[in-house]
Amino acid sequence: MTGMQVVDSKRNPFIARTLAAVVLAAASSGCVEMPIRNYTVHLGQRALDADGWEPVSDQLTLGVETDTYRPADGWGMEMGALYSRDEGTRAIDGLSSVEAKGATWELYLGARKTLKTSVGKAHPYLGGGLTWIWSDFEASSGDQTLSGSDDSPALYLHCGVIWRVGASLNVGLDLRVVTGASADMFGIDGDADYAQVALGVGFQF
Repeated sequence: MTGMQVVDSKRNPFIARTLAAVVLAAASSGCVEMPIRNYTVHLGQRALDADGWEPVSDQLTLGVETDTYRPADGWGMEMGALYSRDEGTRAIDGLSSVEAKGATWELYLGARKTLKTSVGKAHPYLGGGLTWIWSDFEASSGDQTLSGSDDSPALYLHCGVIWRVGASLNVGLDLRVVTGASADMFGIDGDADYAQVALGVGFQF
């Protein structure tokens, strides 16, 4: 038993040095690549269905997103949160004008593919997955107020491009659509589908 302990104490440092050398050699040769992670804040404009959301169908949107991908093939994951809101007035025959407020909240998770390009430091991408969206609508006229809300799952797709403008600073443009989001309020079947364009700024690590 004592002899075995002596042999192990001599072999362990050799094994540790060998493993360390293999890892360092792989890293230096590019065999081991750390995933790239981006953190982005989006600010943009969202267009909801005018038939159900007028006069608050064009909403300002703000969101945060993080994504990570493998440099070797560009495949990765993304997740984020979005908020949009608008206020407006609509004239209705036989009534005084109606003041309306509309808002949505959204959480999403999906897959992402970052494409390789030879154009400067541009990084185009495609993404899509599942989102959950909450919708609120409020209308008031005089002393009467009517409000409704709904939530539902939906599918989203988006594409865009990120430019690296510094050691770790990114700016970007993102185009996004959501489909299959229901927003049934006031006894009427509606939806929260939308198209959106947004600018982004963030960091890469």
